[in-house]
Amino acid sequence: MIAIMPVMNLAGNQIKYIRNIALLIFLSKNTVNFLNSQIVSVNEPNGCFSMFYQGNHLPSTLGLTKNKARRVTMKKNNQSEAEILRQKAEELLKKKIQKTDSTFSEIGMLKLIHELEVHQIELELQNDELQRTRAIADGTALKWFGTSTDIEEMKRSAAELIKAKEDAEESRNRFQSIFFGAPTGIGVVKDRVITEVNPKLLEITGYSEDDLIGQSALILYPSKEEFDYVGKEKYRQINETGTGSVETKWRKKDGTIIDILLSSNPIFPGDYHKGVAFTVADISSRKLSESMFRDIVEKNPLSIQILNLDGYTIQTNSAHTRIFGAIPPADYSIFKDTHLLQQGLGELFEQIKNGEIVHFPDSYFNAHDVDHSFPDVLAWIKATGFTLNDSNGVPDRIVLMHENITVRKHLELMFQDIIDKNPLSIQIVDKDGYTITGNPAYLKLFGSFPPPGFSIFDDLQGKSPEVEKLILLAKRGEVVHLPDIYYNPKDVSPDSPDNPVWIRALIFSINDIIGKPDRFVLMHENITERKQAETEIRFLNETLEQRIAERTIQLETANRELAFRVSELEQFSYVSNHDLQEPLRSLIQFTQLLTEKCAGTLDEEGLKYIEFISRSAVRMSALVKDLLEYSLLGKESVKTIVDCNKIVDAVLGDLDDSIKGSSAKLTVQELPTFIAFETELRLLFQNLLVNAIKYQKKDIIPEINISAESREKEWLFSIRDNGIGMDEKYNEKIFIIFQRLHNRNQYEGTGIGLAHCKKIVEMHGGKIWVQSTPGAGSVFMFTIPK
Repeated sequence: MIAIMPVMNLAGNQIKYIRNIALLIFLSKNTVNFLNSQIVSVNEPNGCFSMFYQGNHLPSTLGLTKNKARRVTMKKNNQSEAEILRQKAEELLKKKIQKTDSTFSEIGMLKLIHELEVHQIELELQNDELQRTRAIADGTALKWFGTSTDIEEMKRSAAELIKAKEDAEESRNRFQSIFFGAPTGIGVVKDRVITEVNPKLLEITGYSEDDLIGQSALILYPSKEEFDYVGKEKYRQINETGTGSVETKWRKKDGTIIDILLSSNPIFPGDYHKGVAFTVADISSRKLSESMFRDIVEKNPLSIQILNLDGYTIQTNSAHTRIFGAIPPADYSIFKDTHLLQQGLGELFEQIKNGEIVHFPDSYFNAHDVDHSFPDVLAWIKATGFTLNDSNGVPDRIVLMHENITVRKHLELMFQDIIDKNPLSIQIVDKDGYTITGNPAYLKLFGSFPPPGFSIFDDLQGKSPEVEKLILLAKRGEVVHLPDIYYNPKDVSPDSPDNPVWIRALIFSINDIIGKPDRFVLMHENITERKQAETEIRFLNETLEQRIAERTIQLETANRELAFRVSELEQFSYVSNHDLQEPLRSLIQFTQLLTEKCAGTLDEEGLKYIEFISRSAVRMSALVKDLLEYSLLGKESVKTIVDCNKIVDAVLGDLDDSIKGSSAKLTVQELPTFIAFETELRLLFQNLLVNAIKYQKKDIIPEINISAESREKEWLFSIRDNGIGMDEKYNEKIFIIFQRLHNRNQYEGTGIGLAHCKKIVEMHGGKIWVQSTPGAGSVFMFTIPK
């Protein structure tokens, strides 16, 4: 609407500019809303001038109605007089204005206030002139400058306008206090150019007012992309809801990047091109706290699960998935899980809802029971639950923290098995020696547990000063072996069984989390039988001298018998060497003579008989000779340093004809040097090599390998061949004197060679054996101690 505003005398007080964050000026509820008003024109119809304003209607207290306008006219004598008056008012106004508030940027508002002040001064000049020129004669004015339809009404309007000015000043002060004292950064932009900033915004950014006013808001952003994103998103929200709020980042003057919450509202609703007021909150600390909270949750090795008050999952961390193998389904409430409720956890859930911090007992959980698509993995869990409160302190979320104790639980179960199934008695007592538990072996050993008031430490300390010192050492954490103790449960309690036992005990501590002894383990070994044996041994020791004397007599008798046997053996050896060999030599000689002299007179059968007698006599002579050698082995022999390489070389020289005759291939590895009976050792190698060459398969070239291996305490010799081999059932038999496995027509020999080998090896303190497979050869092995 078009309204004409009367110019009133404001008693010389000029209206000052009013600064506020939304560029909205409300002088009072009875004054003009200047924001939507602007000067349309200034004209002078019919010799008078008027100011026209377009916008909201003027308040009725100024004599205007919604559909009417009041006009104040000034009569002027001529055009130049009005211009002079206007010029004077302009000059006076320049003197009154000290400084224009640069933060008020609305051009229309500046024009409006300027015109008000100009016309206020004009009115003052007119009033002064009117009082100087008015003369009353007979009730008639001699000279009248200007007209007024209702001076009283004008006075009332002036008083109202003065009151409105005072209200405006109060509003201005109030908004200035809010604007400059606000704990939040406040500013104004027009077309994204900064026009207003408050001190808090300058404090947040580190810029001065001169740095920001008139600058593009881009100066505050770390990148053009962020600047464009905020503008697009903020104005999208303003278009949809009338206001916009965005979390973004600003760059301070020193280059520091901060997180802010930016909220914006257009000064003119629906038209943000005329200016947008915004508030800024530095949320860097909050963002840091949120980031730290996310890190604490996500990087925590404990599973963290955040629920609503009905038990449905809101958030989980990666550790939760590692433990349970899956994220709970959206329709799964932990408070309704029948498996958990069956474990008696329902009451604990209610305690959490009531705001208590709850530590759950160790419990098992399998995500497969919740959803069969989840892994079938049973996990033992130790959990803690508590609530998170909202800003009013009312619980609105629940946190469950889970620790996977499956490994620990398995160890505990294994530990329990070790205790329960241990054949040794195990007793666990507290730090004062009172029994906590014991395993089945304990009950088997003692028949019952000690009564509640019985301390094993007190009982043991009373036995001797030595035991008392050992108990003190055990309480300090040392492993203590107690001396043998006689114990009868009946002596502790009349209700206990009468079961006296001798025990040997070991005590060690189980430490608490800070390494101090908290519990103690006693392991008992029943040594009753051993004690009884010791008693018997003591008795035997007491009669030892008598028994030694008796045994000495027995040994002396045995030695005399042995000496007699040795003497007989020596006599037998002499007889074998002389008396038996002599008739055998005669028998051999006479059979040879008989063959020579009677060759022409005897028939073929008689010659065969003579040949049989001759061969038998030769074989008998060889047997007697070998038997004599067997009996004399080691007799009067002396150990010397023997090089086995030289021994074998000498034997191979003696057997050169046999080796060439059989085309045998012999391989001899490096052999050791040690102290031994040289002659007997040579006979040992000779007998074993003769057997290896003799017992060969037809049409197969004999291959013989001789080697030695050094062991910790002995030398291991091996003589390997590719001969006929033998069944393993003869492995022991072949070392018995005169034992033969083959007919004499197949393989010659007396059957005493391997018996010689066995006796020679045993003379050195070693062992001899054979490994053989029929048709695949044999390996003769023997050991000689180092």
